[in-house]
Amino acid sequence: MTIFNVQLFDHQLCLLPCRYGPFWICSTLVFVAAALGNYADYLSNNASWQFNISKVNWAAGIFYGYTCILPLILYFFFNYIGASVGVVRLWCLYGYSLFAFIPASVSFFCTLILEACLFTSIK
Repeated sequence: MTIFNVQLFDHQLCLLPCRYGPFWICSTLVFVAAALGNYADYLSNNASWQFNISKVNWAAGIFYGYTCILPLILYFFFNYIGASVGVVRLWCLYGYSLFAFIPASVSFFCTLILEACLFTSIK
């Protein structure tokens, strides 16, 4: 016997999927990817660096496209073959699958800062 009732949790999740999480996860990844891209540009050409706002547009297109358009295509495909899958569940599934990239990008950013501090102290 477990303390946590898995069937009750799965039943509640099927009834009310959370639609806020995928939006905030994608928004976080858009700005982190754009910031890291601009930071990489800064490191590559230090003298003539300009902030590039188009990196935000590209990152938004990639992350929101993956979260919104791909599940919609799968929804139409599953309806075509006769499977019963809700589009909101697919959106939540693809949105929450991106969560693993947030700790990865934060750890990558911390590594970049640590390396920048080490290399500036060596010179």
